[in-house]
Amino acid sequence: MTKSSTFRAAALITGVAAMALWSSAIARNCHIGLESTAAKISRVIDGDTIELANGQRVRIIGMDTRELTASDPQDKLWGQRARQVVQDMLAGDNNVTVYTEKERQDRYGRLLGHIRTGTGQDVSGELIARGLAIAVAVGANTGCATDNIDLEKSARLAGSGLWKNKGPWWSQTGHRPADGRGFHVMQSTVDKQTGQGRKTKLDLANGIKISLGRQWPLDDTHTDALLGNLKNSTLEVRGWIGGRKTAPTLTLHHPANVQRVER
Repeated sequence: MTKSSTFRAAALITGVAAMALWSSAIARNCHIGLESTAAKISRVIDGDTIELANGQRVRIIGMDTRELTASDPQDKLWGQRARQVVQDMLAGDNNVTVYTEKERQDRYGRLLGHIRTGTGQDVSGELIARGLAIAVAVGANTGCATDNIDLEKSARLAGSGLWKNKGPWWSQTGHRPADGRGFHVMQSTVDKQTGQGRKTKLDLANGIKISLGRQWPLDDTHTDALLGNLKNSTLEVRGWIGGRKTAPTLTLHHPANVQRVER
């Protein structure tokens, strides 16, 4: 696997140590100051969705797990394992704390939040550290984005979970995602760059167009420092592909969703 300069600078601890750290239930600093609510869980729907005792579904933010109904057998397996880990974390104690950020609901009516178990384990941190979830920052709920990427670096370096056997969600330079829609992590060179600051747009060699979302947190100056002069550079980007079939697009919501790959 090609490593970016960010990945090589990554971990001061190994992937194994990262798992041990998160299993020890140390609190995440990125939750400090967030609104919190005590709740009880009635069931675990999948690795990134749970249902509370009051019937409210919660989409756990900051990560994406594989679908239980994935057509790819390997993805389906990782989805099942992610759900099992969450079920194990809640075994014997269905009390949780839900931490919410700026955006409280998604378009499906699900509550958006971070989940910590009654014993203090952080669900997204645990799954990402084990390589059972992929870190991704969406919309305005990006308080743990950098922290999640750091956890993922360790999992990738250790070849943990889905990073050992990547599915169709992953594509490298020159290859367009096979299904053309849904969540993807991809590496590709930049063929064209237009606009400046928050209006920057990128055309990747694999046919995907990149734009910055309205919640992009950097001002024009800092955006240009991060994304300026990228033509012919190789990037790794992540998120959900949308747009027309003839012009598929991926919107970046946070700098954690884009990394320059050094070759």
